[in-house]
Amino acid sequence: MMSLRECLDWLARTGNANIHGITKRIPAEVFLVEKQYLRPISKAVNIPANIVTRGVRKDNTILYHSNRYSVPLGTYRPGKKLFLTEEDGNIIFTDPDSNHVAAVHRINPGKGQLIQNNNHLRDHTGKISGLQDQVLEMLGNIPEALMLLNMIKTDKPRYVRDQFLLIKATVSNNTVEVIQNAIQYCSDNELWSAVDFRAAVEHFARNNANADTATAIGPPYVPQPYKIKPEARDINDYVAVCGGGK
Repeated sequence: MMSLRECLDWLARTGNANIHGITKRIPAEVFLVEKQYLRPISKAVNIPANIVTRGVRKDNTILYHSNRYSVPLGTYRPGKKLFLTEEDGNIIFTDPDSNHVAAVHRINPGKGQLIQNNNHLRDHTGKISGLQDQVLEMLGNIPEALMLLNMIKTDKPRYVRDQFLLIKATVSNNTVEVIQNAIQYCSDNELWSAVDFRAAVEHFARNNANADTATAIGPPYVPQPYKIKPEARDINDYVAVCGGGK
């Protein structure tokens, strides 16, 4: 392994002294120009010491100092994390994506406790659930369709209504066979969005239309006068014309 001194010598002798293969310039000379525009960075980075992140558990709670604190129903999704801050004896959970305060609790000094806000247990998505039931019925109420809708709700909670309405509009204009093929395709390829579902539906609808057109065309029509069967001659006639035979 090269020492630091050897590495610096190599840079001065080769790495920064030779013409670069892509830029066609000498790095050491380029740096002399660029360093005029460099600015010093701050010596201290101000990161609040009391801000940490915690993952949201499947039961919509966050584990902190051996206690579980509740967050609103539906907050959980794979990999979801919230900012956690302490302020005046309270613990505050904030969504880093929207900067929205998800929950506030008094810090519990005990261990193994569940600190829960009963409002977090209420499902505030009743209208969405009703819409989901309608769309699921239109999709044939099959397990793959339920998985598709649930994954859309999990991955795109802020746009779930628009997603479901797009699926509803897509389903109403296509056949059951096309819809089921599209559902299976999305499930097999883990495509959890209404746009992907619509694209799959359009693909299978085109395939069906092309197949129907090919069936309707059938074999080419040949008028009766042109259905002429050529006369079959004996091979000896050709031999005689060519001067062969005895």
